Amino acid sequence: MMSGSGGLGVDAKLVGLLTELEAGLGNHLRLTGGLASESGAVDPATAPLVGIVTPLDEIKMWSEVAFSDAAPRGARAAAAEVYRALEPLKARIENLERAEAEAADEEDALDLVDVIADCLDAAWHVGPGEPFSQRRAEHFMRATGSLLVGHAQRRLRSRRVWADAFRDVEGALRFCHRLLAKWEAATNELTSMHWADGARAWRGAPFAHAATRAAKARCDEVFKMREAQAELAKLLTAEEARSLALTEVLRPFAGLDPLQVSDYVAPLWDAARADHDSRVRPAEARISE
Repeated sequence: MMSGSGGLGVDAKLVGLLTELEAGLGNHLRLTGGLASESGAVDPATAPLVGIVTPLDEIKMWSEVAFSDAAPRGARAAAAEVYRALEPLKARIENLERAEAEAADEEDALDLVDVIADCLDAAWHVGPGEPFSQRRAEHFMRATGSLLVGHAQRRLRSRRVWADAFRDVEGALRFCHRLLAKWEAATNELTSMHWADGARAWRGAPFAHAATRAAKARCDEVFKMREAQAELAKLLTAEEARSLALTEVLRPFAGLDPLQVSDYVAPLWDAARADHDSRVRPAEARISE
């Protein structure tokens, strides 16, 4: 199909139709998980979570239920209350997603964690009943953890973590660790303290998100390696540093994303870490002499 510029392209009308189809399918997945409902009514407390990938998807789902003619009046009213509780997050999250890693304000991102916790607490206490179910709350917190891990990844990808001087990457590493640690603490506080008792109590163990925990641990690991290299550079003479190839100790990590934590890349990371440790050992031994 020819575009208006004479090259191969896609007709603008077709693009519009595809966009509408995608939006419609997204709405259907958010509301029903792809499962047909005989009555057409929607119960967000039990609806499948397959269409909820980001926190914004969850917020949009509550908005859609609140204005859905298919939902009973009571469900629409409850959905409107939950949406009202979560709606303040919409613009803040959109700004975080749109912002370039370098342009994103660190304090804004850290403050967003507090705002998310407050909005979650408000949604949790919407009644009567439990329209914002524990299952949905857990999924929302997992999606938020993934959002914040993604932001930390973009922040570190904007720097040459393995090549730049430690002083040039130290701040970014500290921020990423602080952001993820703050989200871990916020969710733990909600589910182990604020929601531990009362009219509606959290059931089971406090919330924990493996991906957030793993990314935070990786930040700490990278920080300690970079810090150790910088300290060795201070303690060794320039000639010793050259003879011991101190500038090469991080070379095994070249091409590896610091926060790409998964079973798939674990063997690559473990091999690079082992190589790094063997390279840095002679310098550590020289210092201990």
